[in-house]
Amino acid sequence: MSTLDEDDFSLGLNDPPSPLAEDDLEEPSAPPLPAPAAQAQGDSAGPPPPRLPATEEERLAAFLGNLDNYIDGQEWLDGLAGQGIELTDEEKTLWQNQPKKRKRNHITVGGFHHKGIYGLCTKLTEKYIATGLLKIPGGSKGSRGDQVHPIGKALMKLRRHMNRADASSVTDPEFVRLINLEKNRGTNEFYYVSQRDFLQEVFRRYGIKDDMECGEKGEKFHPDDIIRLFGLLLTNEDLKDYVPDLMNESKSGTRQEIDAAPGRIRAAYRILSEYMSDPERFVPLPPTWNDEETRDKINDNSATGVFEQFGASLNPNNTERMQKKNWSESACKVRPCLL
Repeated sequence: MSTLDEDDFSLGLNDPPSPLAEDDLEEPSAPPLPAPAAQAQGDSAGPPPPRLPATEEERLAAFLGNLDNYIDGQEWLDGLAGQGIELTDEEKTLWQNQPKKRKRNHITVGGFHHKGIYGLCTKLTEKYIATGLLKIPGGSKGSRGDQVHPIGKALMKLRRHMNRADASSVTDPEFVRLINLEKNRGTNEFYYVSQRDFLQEVFRRYGIKDDMECGEKGEKFHPDDIIRLFGLLLTNEDLKDYVPDLMNESKSGTRQEIDAAPGRIRAAYRILSEYMSDPERFVPLPPTWNDEETRDKINDNSATGVFEQFGASLNPNNTERMQKKNWSESACKVRPCLL
C-alpha cells in the first residue's frame, strides 16, 4: 500500500481577452441572497411557513417537482452557450498562485471566464434558495458571489459540448426540441445538460440531507473519520478507480461511462462501508506529516492553528471510531468532502 502525499490532505462567446484590472477581482461586498420566505420570523411574517418534507427522498422529489426551479428552455440553452474567454497569461499566473481568486461576475473554470454562466446561475441560485431545501455555502455571511459560484462550478462540471449529430444520443427530448427550433437550425454546436439532471446534482451537493454533517442522524463526523475515508479512497487499490465516479466525473465522458456511474458509486460505498470498520485496513499518514513544512502548508491553506488543533492528533486508524460508529453505506456518503 502506498502512502499519501501531503497534498492529498490540503484544506483547501469568444470575446478577446482583456488585461486584468484590480476592479475585476471579486470582493465580498454585495449583500447575501435573500433568505427563503420559510425562514421569516415574527408576526409580520404572515402565516406559518410550510414544514419541510420529512425525508431526504421527499425533499429531493419536492425540489425536482417545483416548476419554479426551471426556466424557459431557450433561455437555458442560451445561458449554457459559449466557450468563454480564455485567461490572459497574467491571470493564469494569478489563478495558479491563488486558486480561490475570482473575476467579478464570471465563473472561472478550466482556464476560461464565463460571464453568461454567472448570469444564468445568479437567477437559478435565487430560485433554488427560495425553496428552503438547500444549504449553499456562503449564505449566512458571504457575498452574492459566494453563493452563485458553487452553483456555477457545479453546472460547468455537467455541461457537455455537443454537435447536432449527437442529438440521437441525448436522452432529454427537450434538447432535440430546442435544436430543431427555427432560431437554432443554423447552429451545429451546442453546450447542454438537462435542467432536471442539474437539479439532481445541485440537491446531491447542497440539499438538506437526513445525515447532514452526520453519518447517522445525530452523530457528527470526527476528523479521524474524514481522514480515514480519504485515505482509503486514495491508497486502496479496490477503491482508487471509483474516485472519478464519486466526484461525478466519469473517466471518458462517454455515454457508456455516464450510464454506468450510478452502479459504480453504489459499489464504491458498499466497499467503503466494509473497510471503514475493518482494523486490518490500515491507512498510513504521510512520512512528513509532522514536519514543520507540512504544518505551515496546512495552516497557510486554512487558518492559523488548524494543524495544531486537528492535524497533530489525527488518527485514521482509530479503532474506537471504527467500532463505535455504524458505518453503513449511508454513513460513508461524505459528499461535500469529495467536491
